[in-house]
Amino acid sequence: MDGKRLSYLAVVALLTALVFYSFSPPGWEKQYRATGEALEKAMSYRISITTRGKDGDTFELEREANCPADYHSLQRHYAKDGSLIPQEDIEVWSLGKTHVLRQNNTLMNASFGPPQCGDQHLLELGTLPSSKIILMHGHAVRGSKKTIDGLTCRLWTVQMPAGDGWGDLYTMCVDDNNLPLEVVTTNGTVAHASHWNEKIELPEPPEVPQAGRQN
Repeated sequence: MDGKRLSYLAVVALLTALVFYSFSPPGWEKQYRATGEALEKAMSYRISITTRGKDGDTFELEREANCPADYHSLQRHYAKDGSLIPQEDIEVWSLGKTHVLRQNNTLMNASFGPPQCGDQHLLELGTLPSSKIILMHGHAVRGSKKTIDGLTCRLWTVQMPAGDGWGDLYTMCVDDNNLPLEVVTTNGTVAHASHWNEKIELPEPPEVPQAGRQN
């Protein structure tokens, strides 16, 4: 094969690579989509979320779930002085056809929606932009690795346009299965997740006193 032919093939190969790269999603987008797909397929998890309010109060939420419908959650709200706000001390048991709510010290039967399973809302934490908005307008910066609960994960800093540059929204640490082990937002919320796709032994719902039953 002569030199001209080799040069021609080299140019074609280079142009092909450039075209492929220009139409391929960037690395952060591949990872973000992969994490979304992994969340959609997740069948169980445990997650704890702590949010610091502007007034110094603290919101805590713990949830463990076996998808698509069984879960146990505990929600608490602490005032600035550390005291528990009773009306926001809420616990939920949803196991099979049994659904029990405890608010402060009162137990009652109630109907609930399913836990957050099969979607990307776990990355929104109630206040963050949706995954669709992130993919349309934001990006993420690949960071170093860290270890959480003995598992290695990669840090990604998710950003949105701010002024003439980018502003950090949150960091998430993604494991080898593309699932988030930790999400830390710039507004003071920390989410810690574990036991992805492991069978979780949920606590049995307590017996509701007759007076607390609802028809």
